[in-house]
Amino acid sequence: MKFKFSNSTAAVLINSLSNLRVEGDPTKRMNLSIGKSIDEVDFPIIMDLMRISNKRINLDLGDVDIKTMVTRSEATYEEL
Repeated sequence: MKFKFSNSTAAVLINSLSNLRVEGDPTKRMNLSIGKSIDEVDFPIIMDLMRISNKRINLDLGDVDIKTMVTRSEATYEEL
């Protein structure tokens, strides 16, 4: 099943992950592979996702183009 994340759905994921307990042993954590489905999400939200995922899940972003995300996010904030 393919799913395309947006800023709002990524925020829902972050909120859900914040309810998981911190687990020091990586073998006891759930695995989440996201990949290119998160390409449209703004970089600051991706950073929040990585921060909240730390020691809660094993997060694999795969082949996400971080450079494009950062550039797009910077352009967006400059417009504001």
